[in-house]
Amino acid sequence: MLTAAIIGASRGIGLELARQYAGAGWRVHATTRTPENPGELGSQKKVAIMSSIQGSGRPRPQSPDLYGDSKGELNRRLREVEPDWRRRGITAVALHPGYVRTDMTGAHASLSPEESVAGIRDVLEHLGPADAGRFLDYRGRDVAW
Repeated sequence: MLTAAIIGASRGIGLELARQYAGAGWRVHATTRTPENPGELGSQKKVAIMSSIQGSGRPRPQSPDLYGDSKGELNRRLREVEPDWRRRGITAVALHPGYVRTDMTGAHASLSPEESVAGIRDVLEHLGPADAGRFLDYRGRDVAW
């Protein structure tokens, strides 16, 4: 049985990822926004962090945008640890889910959580070692760091 570990599955995109993977027969380890034990990633050895295009080119000095800056810091940290993970056979990427209708973005966003997650799942399914260290969107397209 395949296993997915989803950190931040209490709402929005993380919740929909957990639902769809569980519905497809996967064993799902899901945590809230205060994770204590994310569980095992399973034999796939794939790590995907949920970033955002708003993290591109960040953090910026004296920026008032804490969300974008936090995603930029997340991206920076992934780029720092990813080479070690790659040496251990783990394929790690940052993912931009698209502009998704959630509590945070509201009704004007262009994608439903279902559409975003379907794309994310497709990207993760086709992810291979050559993709390690990339920043991808939900369609598998490169996003600028």
